[in-house]
Amino acid sequence: MTTEWDVSGKIEADAEFRVQFLAALQAKFGAQVTHTHITEKSDEIEAQMNVPPGHEAYINKYKGGAYSGGSAVWYKYYVTPNHDYILVGTYIETNQGGWGIMSNVTSYTNGSYFKGFYE
Repeated sequence: MTTEWDVSGKIEADAEFRVQFLAALQAKFGAQVTHTHITEKSDEIEAQMNVPPGHEAYINKYKGGAYSGGSAVWYKYYVTPNHDYILVGTYIETNQGGWGIMSNVTSYTNGSYFKGFYE
């Protein structure tokens, strides 16, 4: 199963802004943040738990999420015939943000339920 980040359209569409967004999340949370993560089913036991007689149990493993939101500031430039760039102002787009996947943060949840005694 592939998990993908959930971000605003501007972040998804603009490659430069995407890189800056991931860098900001990494700095804010001190973790490696990516936009995709592939999860595979496994029969290996990676966490321990006690299961009472007559119960079945489950362990879920998942990656942490990092959220950041705010405004995106874009600089407007005028390009002269000589290919010089002159800053003419800024454009602010609000409600930009989303979730990234913290690839080096792993969490577990578990539980059990009564299944019945077998004879």
